[in-house]
Amino acid sequence: MARRRKRKSRRRQEGRRILEHVPQFSIECGEDKPVTAARKFIHAEGILPPALLLVKRNEHTT
Repeated sequence: MARRRKRKSRRRQEGRRILEHVPQFSIECGEDKPVTAARKFIHAEGILPPALLLVKRNEHTT
């Protein structure tokens, strides 16, 4: 039996296309909470919106 191809959502494709042009950063929060670490990183690097920040949490801070 022939398999049907999964349709790709135009909305999702457009979102991916936009994200390709947005700068993305990945940081670890260290001793700070994630939001505090992100704010400090943005201030230190002088990042202007739009930008995407991925913050990895430590197990010890919540």
